[in-house]
Amino acid sequence: MSQFSTVLKKYVSKSDISIQTLSKTSGVDRSFIHHILTGKRIPADKEVLENIMRALTLVPAQADELRNLYFIERIGKDLYQRNLLIKNMLENLVGFDSSPPMIPTSYNHDFTAYPAATMLKGALNINTVLKAVLEEESSKENGYVKLLIQPDYQFLMDLLLTIGNSDTSLKIEHIFCLQKDTKEESDTLDNLTSFQSVLPLLLSCPHYEAYTYYDNIDSKFDTTSVFPYIIITSYIVIGISHNYQHAALYIDEGFHQVYHEIYSNIFRRCSPLAKKAIDPLEYYTQYSILNQVMSDGKNDLSFTSSLFAQPRLIFFLTNDYLNKYILDLPIKNEVKALLSKQSNLYYEKLKNGYEYTSFFTIEGLDAFWNTGRITEIPDEFYAPIKKEDCLNLLKKLYESISKTSYKACIINTSKLRITDKLVITAINETITFFMYIHPVKGMFHLALNEPGISASIFQFLTLLKESDFIYSEEETQKILLSKIEEFENELKERKREA
Repeated sequence: MSQFSTVLKKYVSKSDISIQTLSKTSGVDRSFIHHILTGKRIPADKEVLENIMRALTLVPAQADELRNLYFIERIGKDLYQRNLLIKNMLENLVGFDSSPPMIPTSYNHDFTAYPAATMLKGALNINTVLKAVLEEESSKENGYVKLLIQPDYQFLMDLLLTIGNSDTSLKIEHIFCLQKDTKEESDTLDNLTSFQSVLPLLLSCPHYEAYTYYDNIDSKFDTTSVFPYIIITSYIVIGISHNYQHAALYIDEGFHQVYHEIYSNIFRRCSPLAKKAIDPLEYYTQYSILNQVMSDGKNDLSFTSSLFAQPRLIFFLTNDYLNKYILDLPIKNEVKALLSKQSNLYYEKLKNGYEYTSFFTIEGLDAFWNTGRITEIPDEFYAPIKKEDCLNLLKKLYESISKTSYKACIINTSKLRITDKLVITAINETITFFMYIHPVKGMFHLALNEPGISASIFQFLTLLKESDFIYSEEETQKILLSKIEEFENELKERKREA
Protein backbone atom coordinates (compact mmCIF):
# COMPACT_ATOMS: atom_id res chain seq x y z
CA MET A 1 0.00 0.00 0.00
CA SER A 2 1.05 3.59 -0.58
CA GLN A 3 1.74 5.99 2.28
CA PHE A 4 -1.37 7.92 1.22
CA SER A 5 -3.69 4.93 1.57
CA THR A 6 -1.98 3.83 4.80
CA VAL A 7 -2.50 7.22 6.48
CA LEU A 8 -6.08 7.54 5.20
CA LYS A 9 -6.87 4.04 6.49
CA LYS A 10 -5.47 5.04 9.89
CA TYR A 11 -7.76 8.09 10.10
CA VAL A 12 -10.78 6.03 9.02
CA SER A 13 -9.99 3.48 11.71
CA LYS A 14 -9.62 6.16 14.40
CA SER A 15 -12.92 7.76 13.44
CA ASP A 16 -14.94 4.61 14.22
CA ILE A 17 -17.01 5.27 11.09
CA SER A 18 -17.99 2.27 8.99
CA ILE A 19 -17.21 2.24 5.28
CA GLN A 20 -20.92 2.22 4.55
CA THR A 21 -21.52 5.33 6.69
CA LEU A 22 -18.45 7.04 5.22
CA SER A 23 -19.81 6.31 1.73
CA LYS A 24 -23.21 7.83 2.52
CA THR A 25 -21.74 10.90 4.24
CA SER A 26 -19.11 11.63 1.59
CA GLY A 27 -21.12 10.60 -1.47
CA VAL A 28 -18.25 8.35 -2.63
CA ASP A 29 -19.03 4.81 -3.74
CA ARG A 30 -18.30 2.21 -1.03
CA SER A 31 -16.29 -0.08 -3.31
CA PHE A 32 -14.21 2.88 -4.52
CA ILE A 33 -13.42 3.84 -0.90
CA HIS A 34 -12.34 0.25 -0.28
CA HIS A 35 -10.03 0.35 -3.32
CA ILE A 36 -8.52 3.65 -2.08
CA LEU A 37 -7.87 2.24 1.40
CA THR A 38 -6.19 -0.87 -0.02
CA GLY A 39 -3.99 1.16 -2.36
CA LYS A 40 -5.57 -0.20 -5.56
CA ARG A 41 -7.03 3.13 -6.69
CA ILE A 42 -6.37 6.83 -6.21
CA PRO A 43 -9.03 9.50 -6.84
CA ALA A 44 -8.51 11.33 -10.14
CA ASP A 45 -10.56 14.24 -8.76
CA LYS A 46 -9.22 15.83 -5.57
CA GLU A 47 -12.79 16.73 -4.59
CA VAL A 48 -13.34 13.04 -3.85
CA LEU A 49 -10.60 13.24 -1.22
CA GLU A 50 -12.02 16.53 0.12
CA ASN A 51 -15.45 14.93 0.54
CA ILE A 52 -13.97 11.96 2.39
CA MET A 53 -11.93 14.23 4.69
CA ARG A 54 -14.98 16.36 5.49
CA ALA A 55 -16.92 13.22 6.37
CA LEU A 56 -14.09 12.15 8.69
CA THR A 57 -14.03 15.65 10.30
CA LEU A 58 -10.23 15.80 10.16
CA VAL A 59 -8.37 18.65 11.83
CA PRO A 60 -6.45 21.01 9.44
CA ALA A 61 -3.06 19.41 10.10
CA GLN A 62 -4.42 15.94 9.28
CA ALA A 63 -6.13 17.22 6.13
CA ASP A 64 -2.93 18.96 4.95
CA GLU A 65 -0.95 15.78 5.53
CA LEU A 66 -3.37 13.78 3.41
CA ARG A 67 -3.42 16.39 0.63
CA ASN A 68 0.38 16.33 0.43
CA LEU A 69 0.47 12.53 0.34
CA TYR A 70 -2.29 12.52 -2.27
CA PHE A 71 -0.34 14.77 -4.62
CA ILE A 72 2.85 12.78 -4.02
CA GLU A 73 0.93 9.64 -4.98
CA ARG A 74 -0.59 11.28 -8.05
CA ILE A 75 2.46 12.98 -9.57
CA GLY A 76 5.33 11.10 -7.92
CA LYS A 77 7.68 12.09 -5.12
CA ASP A 78 10.33 13.58 -7.42
CA LEU A 79 7.96 15.91 -9.24
CA TYR A 80 6.33 16.86 -5.95
CA GLN A 81 9.72 17.86 -4.50
CA ARG A 82 10.49 19.88 -7.62
CA ASN A 83 7.17 21.74 -7.38
CA LEU A 84 7.75 22.37 -3.68
CA LEU A 85 11.12 23.94 -4.53
CA ILE A 86 9.50 26.27 -7.08
CA LYS A 87 6.80 27.18 -4.55
CA ASN A 88 9.52 28.10 -2.04
CA MET A 89 11.32 30.11 -4.73
CA LEU A 90 8.17 32.18 -5.36
CA GLU A 91 7.47 32.72 -1.67
CA ASN A 92 11.07 33.73 -0.93
CA LEU A 93 10.64 36.66 -3.32
CA VAL A 94 7.78 38.07 -1.23
CA GLY A 95 10.09 39.60 1.37
CA PHE A 96 12.69 40.43 -1.24
CA ASP A 97 10.67 43.12 -3.00
CA SER A 98 10.65 45.82 -0.32
CA SER A 99 12.68 48.95 -0.93
CA PRO A 100 16.32 48.32 0.10
CA PRO A 101 17.89 50.64 2.69
CA MET A 102 19.82 53.44 1.03
CA ILE A 103 23.32 53.13 2.49
CA PRO A 104 26.18 55.11 0.90
CA THR A 105 28.75 52.88 -0.80
CA SER A 106 32.07 54.47 0.11
CA TYR A 107 34.88 52.03 0.86
CA ASN A 108 38.55 52.72 1.51
CA HIS A 109 40.04 49.25 1.91
CA ASP A 110 43.78 49.11 1.26
CA PHE A 111 45.50 45.93 0.01
CA THR A 112 48.85 47.51 -0.85
CA ALA A 113 50.45 46.04 2.28
CA TYR A 114 49.50 42.50 1.32
CA PRO A 115 52.18 40.20 -0.17
CA ALA A 116 51.83 38.77 -3.69
CA ALA A 117 50.14 35.65 -2.26
CA THR A 118 48.31 35.22 1.04
CA MET A 119 46.77 31.99 2.29
CA LEU A 120 43.44 32.16 4.15
CA LYS A 121 41.90 29.48 6.32
CA GLY A 122 38.40 29.29 7.80
CA ALA A 123 35.07 30.68 6.59
CA LEU A 124 35.21 33.79 8.79
CA ASN A 125 38.62 34.90 7.51
CA ILE A 126 37.74 34.18 3.88
CA ASN A 127 34.41 35.99 4.11
CA THR A 128 36.01 39.01 5.78
CA VAL A 129 38.64 39.41 3.03
CA LEU A 130 36.14 38.62 0.26
CA LYS A 131 33.78 41.32 1.52
CA ALA A 132 36.59 43.89 1.62
CA VAL A 133 37.81 42.98 -1.88
CA LEU A 134 34.36 43.28 -3.48
CA GLU A 135 33.47 46.47 -1.61
CA GLU A 136 36.74 48.08 -2.66
CA GLU A 137 36.17 47.05 -6.28
CA SER A 138 32.60 48.37 -6.27
CA SER A 139 33.87 51.86 -5.41
CA LYS A 140 35.80 52.06 -8.71
CA GLU A 141 34.31 53.78 -11.73
CA ASN A 142 35.03 50.79 -14.03
CA GLY A 143 35.08 48.08 -11.40
CA TYR A 144 34.23 44.50 -12.27
CA VAL A 145 34.17 41.04 -10.74
CA LYS A 146 34.32 37.76 -12.63
CA LEU A 147 33.12 34.72 -10.73
CA LEU A 148 33.64 31.05 -11.44
CA ILE A 149 31.79 29.59 -8.49
CA GLN A 150 28.64 27.64 -7.63
CA PRO A 151 25.64 29.63 -6.29
CA ASP A 152 25.52 27.55 -3.10
CA TYR A 153 28.04 29.93 -1.46
CA GLN A 154 25.31 31.76 0.44
CA PHE A 155 27.53 34.44 1.98
CA LEU A 156 28.83 35.42 -1.45
CA MET A 157 25.35 35.48 -3.01
CA ASP A 158 24.04 37.71 -0.21
CA LEU A 159 27.08 39.98 -0.54
CA LEU A 160 26.62 40.30 -4.32
CA LEU A 161 22.94 41.08 -3.82
CA THR A 162 23.77 43.83 -1.30
CA ILE A 163 26.45 45.39 -3.51
CA GLY A 164 24.45 44.94 -6.69
CA ASN A 165 21.45 46.73 -5.19
CA SER A 166 23.55 49.66 -3.99
CA ASP A 167 24.40 52.73 -6.03
CA THR A 168 27.28 51.15 -7.91
CA SER A 169 28.14 50.38 -11.53
CA LEU A 170 30.11 47.26 -10.60
CA LYS A 171 29.82 44.71 -13.42
CA ILE A 172 29.25 41.19 -12.12
CA GLU A 173 29.90 38.27 -14.48
CA HIS A 174 29.05 34.91 -12.92
CA ILE A 175 29.82 31.46 -14.37
CA PHE A 176 28.50 28.32 -12.71
CA CYS A 177 27.99 24.69 -13.64
CA LEU A 178 24.67 22.90 -14.21
CA GLN A 179 24.26 19.14 -14.22
CA LYS A 180 24.52 17.86 -17.77
CA ASP A 181 22.52 14.68 -17.16
CA THR A 182 19.12 15.44 -15.60
CA LYS A 183 17.75 11.91 -15.85
CA GLU A 184 18.28 11.71 -12.12
CA GLU A 185 15.74 13.89 -10.30
CA SER A 186 18.38 15.06 -7.83
CA ASP A 187 20.24 16.66 -10.75
CA THR A 188 17.13 18.57 -11.80
CA LEU A 189 16.67 19.75 -8.22
CA ASP A 190 20.32 20.88 -8.11
CA ASN A 191 19.81 23.01 -11.22
CA LEU A 192 16.60 24.49 -9.82
CA THR A 193 18.35 25.26 -6.53
CA SER A 194 21.10 27.11 -8.41
CA PHE A 195 18.49 29.09 -10.33
CA GLN A 196 16.69 29.96 -7.09
CA SER A 197 19.96 31.37 -5.70
CA VAL A 198 20.73 33.64 -8.66
CA LEU A 199 17.16 34.73 -9.49
CA PRO A 200 17.14 37.66 -6.98
CA LEU A 201 20.35 38.97 -8.58
CA LEU A 202 18.90 38.66 -12.09
CA LEU A 203 15.76 40.52 -10.99
CA SER A 204 17.41 43.41 -9.18
CA CYS A 205 21.01 44.01 -10.28
CA PRO A 206 21.29 45.72 -13.70
CA HIS A 207 24.95 44.78 -14.11
CA TYR A 208 24.71 41.13 -13.02
CA GLU A 209 24.88 38.49 -15.75
CA ALA A 210 24.80 34.72 -15.22
CA TYR A 211 26.41 32.21 -17.60
CA THR A 212 26.24 28.44 -17.40
CA TYR A 213 27.86 25.31 -18.78
CA TYR A 214 27.08 21.64 -18.27
CA ASP A 215 29.21 19.05 -16.53
CA ASN A 216 29.12 16.53 -13.72
CA ILE A 217 29.25 18.82 -10.70
CA ASP A 218 30.41 16.15 -8.24
CA SER A 219 33.47 15.25 -10.32
CA LYS A 220 34.12 18.83 -11.42
CA PHE A 221 34.36 20.21 -7.89
CA ASP A 222 35.54 17.28 -5.80
CA THR A 223 38.04 17.23 -2.93
CA THR A 224 41.01 16.68 -5.28
CA SER A 225 40.54 20.12 -6.86
CA VAL A 226 42.68 22.54 -4.89
CA PHE A 227 41.04 25.85 -5.83
CA PRO A 228 38.20 25.05 -8.25
CA TYR A 229 36.51 28.41 -7.60
CA ILE A 230 37.92 31.71 -8.86
CA ILE A 231 37.00 35.33 -8.13
CA ILE A 232 38.74 37.97 -10.26
CA THR A 233 38.60 41.75 -9.87
CA SER A 234 40.54 44.44 -11.77
CA TYR A 235 43.77 43.51 -9.97
CA ILE A 236 43.04 40.81 -7.36
CA VAL A 237 42.43 37.07 -7.70
CA ILE A 238 40.95 34.83 -4.99
CA GLY A 239 41.08 31.06 -5.37
CA ILE A 240 38.68 29.16 -3.09
CA SER A 241 38.47 25.46 -2.19
CA HIS A 242 35.40 23.29 -2.91
CA ASN A 243 34.20 23.52 0.73
CA TYR A 244 34.89 27.28 1.10
CA GLN A 245 37.29 26.66 3.99
CA HIS A 246 40.59 27.47 2.27
CA ALA A 247 41.53 30.29 -0.08
CA ALA A 248 44.46 32.11 -1.62
CA LEU A 249 44.57 35.86 -2.23
CA TYR A 250 46.82 36.90 -5.12
CA ILE A 251 47.93 40.49 -5.71
CA ASP A 252 50.32 39.89 -8.56
CA GLU A 253 50.06 40.77 -12.23
CA GLY A 254 51.35 37.37 -13.34
CA PHE A 255 48.77 35.44 -11.29
CA HIS A 256 46.08 37.81 -12.48
CA GLN A 257 46.94 37.21 -16.14
CA VAL A 258 47.03 33.40 -15.82
CA TYR A 259 43.71 33.16 -13.98
CA HIS A 260 42.12 35.64 -16.38
CA GLU A 261 43.10 33.38 -19.31
CA ILE A 262 41.70 30.32 -17.53
CA TYR A 263 38.45 32.14 -16.86
CA SER A 264 38.20 33.40 -20.47
CA ASN A 265 38.67 29.88 -21.86
CA ILE A 266 35.79 28.61 -19.72
CA PHE A 267 33.62 31.64 -20.55
CA ARG A 268 33.82 30.87 -24.28
CA ARG A 269 32.04 27.55 -23.64
CA CYS A 270 29.20 29.14 -21.64
CA SER A 271 25.71 30.35 -22.52
CA PRO A 272 23.69 33.15 -20.87
CA LEU A 273 21.22 31.75 -18.35
CA ALA A 274 18.71 34.43 -19.36
CA LYS A 275 18.40 37.26 -21.84
CA LYS A 276 17.80 40.47 -19.92
CA ALA A 277 16.02 43.66 -20.95
CA ILE A 278 15.69 46.68 -18.65
CA ASP A 279 14.70 49.62 -20.88
CA PRO A 280 10.86 49.71 -21.17
CA LEU A 281 10.79 49.85 -24.96
CA GLU A 282 13.42 47.13 -25.17
CA TYR A 283 11.15 45.14 -22.88
CA TYR A 284 8.28 45.31 -25.33
CA THR A 285 10.57 44.63 -28.24
CA GLN A 286 11.71 41.58 -26.31
CA TYR A 287 8.08 40.55 -25.98
CA SER A 288 7.91 40.45 -29.76
CA ILE A 289 9.70 37.11 -29.37
CA LEU A 290 6.57 35.89 -27.64
CA ASN A 291 4.39 37.28 -30.43
CA GLN A 292 6.47 35.57 -33.10
CA VAL A 293 6.25 32.22 -31.32
CA MET A 294 2.50 32.46 -30.83
CA SER A 295 1.84 33.60 -34.42
CA ASP A 296 3.94 30.82 -35.92
CA GLY A 297 1.50 28.31 -37.42
CA LYS A 298 4.06 25.54 -37.08
CA ASN A 299 3.79 25.59 -33.29
CA ASP A 300 1.06 23.50 -31.71
CA LEU A 301 0.71 25.60 -28.58
CA SER A 302 -2.27 24.36 -26.62
CA PHE A 303 -1.42 25.68 -23.17
CA THR A 304 0.08 28.94 -21.94
CA SER A 305 -0.14 30.40 -18.47
CA SER A 306 0.85 33.40 -16.41
CA LEU A 307 1.24 33.83 -12.69
CA PHE A 308 1.15 37.23 -11.03
CA ALA A 309 -1.04 39.20 -8.66
CA GLN A 310 -3.25 40.72 -11.37
CA PRO A 311 -5.28 38.80 -13.93
CA ARG A 312 -4.05 39.04 -17.51
CA LEU A 313 -5.86 42.13 -18.78
CA ILE A 314 -3.72 43.05 -21.74
CA PHE A 315 -5.88 40.79 -23.95
CA PHE A 316 -8.77 43.22 -23.62
CA LEU A 317 -6.96 46.48 -24.41
CA THR A 318 -8.59 47.56 -27.65
CA ASN A 319 -7.35 50.53 -29.66
CA ASP A 320 -9.94 52.73 -27.92
CA TYR A 321 -8.18 52.16 -24.60
CA LEU A 322 -4.73 52.64 -26.12
CA ASN A 323 -5.69 55.92 -27.78
CA LYS A 324 -7.23 57.15 -24.55
CA TYR A 325 -4.45 56.30 -22.10
CA ILE A 326 -1.10 56.03 -23.89
CA LEU A 327 0.84 59.22 -23.11
CA ASP A 328 2.07 61.62 -25.77
CA LEU A 329 5.63 60.27 -25.90
CA PRO A 330 8.25 60.39 -28.67
CA ILE A 331 7.75 56.62 -28.94
CA LYS A 332 3.95 56.74 -28.59
CA ASN A 333 3.23 55.15 -31.97
CA GLU A 334 5.71 52.33 -31.35
CA VAL A 335 4.21 51.56 -27.95
CA LYS A 336 0.66 51.59 -29.32
CA ALA A 337 1.64 49.34 -32.22
CA LEU A 338 3.34 46.79 -29.98
CA LEU A 339 0.49 46.69 -27.45
CA SER A 340 -2.17 46.55 -30.14
CA LYS A 341 -0.42 43.72 -31.95
CA GLN A 342 -0.02 41.74 -28.76
CA SER A 343 -3.63 42.30 -27.65
CA ASN A 344 -5.10 41.37 -31.02
CA LEU A 345 -2.93 38.29 -31.37
CA TYR A 346 -3.81 36.96 -27.93
CA TYR A 347 -7.52 37.63 -28.23
CA GLU A 348 -7.73 35.91 -31.62
CA LYS A 349 -5.95 32.91 -30.12
CA LEU A 350 -8.45 32.83 -27.26
CA LYS A 351 -11.44 32.93 -29.60
CA ASN A 352 -9.93 30.09 -31.64
CA GLY A 353 -9.59 27.80 -28.63
CA TYR A 354 -5.99 28.54 -27.66
CA GLU A 355 -5.98 27.80 -23.92
CA TYR A 356 -4.61 30.49 -21.64
CA THR A 357 -4.61 30.18 -17.86
CA SER A 358 -4.21 33.26 -15.68
CA PHE A 359 -3.30 32.69 -12.03
CA PHE A 360 -3.88 35.78 -9.90
CA THR A 361 -4.96 36.95 -6.44
CA ILE A 362 -7.85 38.82 -4.86
CA GLU A 363 -5.33 41.40 -3.67
CA GLY A 364 -4.25 41.87 -7.30
CA LEU A 365 -7.84 42.66 -8.30
CA ASP A 366 -8.07 45.26 -5.53
CA ALA A 367 -4.72 46.78 -6.52
CA PHE A 368 -5.82 47.17 -10.14
CA TRP A 369 -9.06 48.82 -9.05
CA ASN A 370 -7.36 51.17 -6.59
CA THR A 371 -4.46 52.25 -8.84
CA GLY A 372 -5.73 51.88 -12.40
CA ARG A 373 -2.38 50.32 -13.23
CA ILE A 374 -1.75 47.18 -15.32
CA THR A 375 1.41 45.53 -14.01
CA GLU A 376 2.67 44.42 -17.41
CA ILE A 377 2.78 47.94 -18.87
CA PRO A 378 5.45 50.38 -17.66
CA ASP A 379 3.89 53.29 -15.75
CA GLU A 380 5.73 55.83 -17.90
CA PHE A 381 3.82 54.66 -20.99
CA TYR A 382 0.26 55.51 -19.94
CA ALA A 383 -2.01 57.46 -17.60
CA PRO A 384 -3.85 55.55 -14.83
CA ILE A 385 -7.02 53.91 -16.11
CA LYS A 386 -10.25 55.48 -14.89
CA LYS A 387 -12.61 53.53 -12.66
CA GLU A 388 -15.25 53.13 -15.37
CA ASP A 389 -12.75 51.56 -17.73
CA CYS A 390 -11.24 49.39 -14.96
CA LEU A 391 -14.71 48.00 -14.37
CA ASN A 392 -15.28 47.41 -18.09
CA LEU A 393 -11.98 45.53 -18.42
CA LEU A 394 -12.89 43.26 -15.49
CA LYS A 395 -16.29 42.61 -17.04
CA LYS A 396 -14.61 41.68 -20.31
CA LEU A 397 -12.38 39.30 -18.39
CA TYR A 398 -15.39 37.69 -16.70
CA GLU A 399 -17.27 37.31 -19.99
CA SER A 400 -14.24 35.78 -21.71
CA ILE A 401 -14.25 32.87 -19.25
CA SER A 402 -17.47 31.55 -20.79
CA LYS A 403 -17.00 32.84 -24.37
CA THR A 404 -13.31 32.01 -24.98
CA SER A 405 -10.66 29.57 -23.77
CA TYR A 406 -9.43 32.02 -21.09
CA LYS A 407 -9.05 30.16 -17.78
CA ALA A 408 -9.12 32.28 -14.62
CA CYS A 409 -7.66 30.76 -11.44
CA ILE A 410 -7.59 32.77 -8.22
CA ILE A 411 -4.72 31.84 -5.89
CA ASN A 412 -5.50 31.09 -2.26
CA THR A 413 -2.81 33.32 -0.73
CA SER A 414 -3.05 31.54 2.61
CA LYS A 415 -1.49 28.54 0.83
CA LEU A 416 0.69 30.16 -1.85
CA ARG A 417 2.10 33.65 -1.34
CA ILE A 418 3.39 35.61 -4.33
CA THR A 419 4.83 39.08 -4.69
CA ASP A 420 2.82 41.66 -6.60
CA LYS A 421 5.97 42.77 -8.46
CA LEU A 422 6.74 39.54 -10.33
CA VAL A 423 5.15 38.27 -13.54
CA ILE A 424 5.87 34.76 -14.84
CA THR A 425 4.68 33.67 -18.28
CA ALA A 426 5.23 30.10 -19.47
CA ILE A 427 4.58 29.73 -23.21
CA ASN A 428 5.49 26.06 -23.34
CA GLU A 429 8.03 23.69 -21.82
CA THR A 430 11.01 25.58 -23.25
CA ILE A 431 9.97 29.27 -23.25
CA THR A 432 9.54 31.12 -19.95
CA PHE A 433 9.52 34.88 -19.32
CA PHE A 434 10.04 36.72 -16.04
CA MET A 435 9.16 40.36 -15.45
CA TYR A 436 9.97 42.08 -12.18
CA ILE A 437 9.30 45.64 -11.03
CA HIS A 438 12.15 46.65 -8.75
CA PRO A 439 11.07 49.24 -6.14
CA VAL A 440 14.02 51.49 -7.06
CA LYS A 441 15.50 50.38 -10.38
CA GLY A 442 12.36 49.83 -12.42
CA MET A 443 11.38 47.00 -14.70
CA PHE A 444 13.51 43.93 -15.38
CA HIS A 445 12.59 41.40 -18.02
CA LEU A 446 14.16 37.97 -18.46
CA ALA A 447 13.77 35.40 -21.21
CA LEU A 448 14.97 32.17 -19.56
CA ASN A 449 17.50 30.29 -21.65
CA GLU A 450 17.74 26.98 -19.75
CA PRO A 451 15.30 24.31 -21.05
CA GLY A 452 15.33 22.07 -17.97
CA ILE A 453 14.42 24.90 -15.59
CA SER A 454 11.78 26.20 -18.03
CA ALA A 455 10.23 22.73 -18.20
CA SER A 456 10.06 22.55 -14.40
CA ILE A 457 8.30 25.92 -14.15
CA PHE A 458 5.89 24.92 -16.93
CA GLN A 459 5.05 21.67 -15.11
CA PHE A 460 4.53 23.57 -11.86
CA LEU A 461 2.00 25.90 -13.48
CA THR A 462 0.29 23.00 -15.28
CA LEU A 463 -0.19 21.09 -12.04
CA LEU A 464 -1.12 24.24 -10.10
CA LYS A 465 -4.61 24.04 -11.59
CA GLU A 466 -5.13 20.71 -9.83
CA SER A 467 -3.69 21.78 -6.48
CA ASP A 468 -5.39 23.18 -3.40
CA PHE A 469 -3.31 26.36 -3.81
CA ILE A 470 -6.08 27.81 -5.97
CA TYR A 471 -9.82 28.16 -5.60
CA SER A 472 -12.04 25.93 -7.70
CA GLU A 473 -13.36 27.16 -11.04
CA GLU A 474 -16.77 27.76 -9.48
CA GLU A 475 -15.30 29.62 -6.49
CA THR A 476 -13.11 31.73 -8.79
CA GLN A 477 -16.09 32.87 -10.86
CA LYS A 478 -18.09 33.68 -7.72
CA ILE A 479 -15.23 35.77 -6.32
CA LEU A 480 -14.79 37.59 -9.63
CA LEU A 481 -18.51 38.35 -9.90
CA SER A 482 -18.59 39.49 -6.28
CA LYS A 483 -15.64 41.84 -6.87
CA ILE A 484 -17.23 43.27 -10.01
CA GLU A 485 -20.45 43.95 -8.09
CA GLU A 486 -18.44 45.50 -5.23
CA PHE A 487 -16.57 47.81 -7.62
CA GLU A 488 -19.77 48.66 -9.48
CA ASN A 489 -21.50 49.69 -6.24
CA GLU A 490 -18.48 51.76 -5.23
CA LEU A 491 -18.56 53.55 -8.57
CA LYS A 492 -22.29 54.29 -8.22
CA GLU A 493 -21.69 55.66 -4.72
CA ARG A 494 -18.92 57.93 -5.99
CA LYS A 495 -21.21 59.31 -8.69
CA ARG A 496 -23.98 59.97 -6.15
CA GLU A 497 -21.54 61.80 -3.88
CA ALA A 498 -20.28 63.87 -6.81
